[in-house]
Amino acid sequence: MIFRFKNGICLTDEKIENCKMKVLETMKLELPEKALTSEIVTHILEETINHIESIPLDL
Repeated sequence: MIFRFKNGICLTDEKIENCKMKVLETMKLELPEKALTSEIVTHILEETINHIESIPLDL
């Protein structure tokens, strides 16, 4: 499947899946094992989204 975004960029679901897995791998490396809960991971993702929406993206 290919995802088409409003800005004209298209990404395959494979590329998106790879990115998702990298994010989760980073959390596994950075967080203590006891902190790897859906509540904490969801909170971090929500905070990340809020951060992204509040700054100009220059990655």
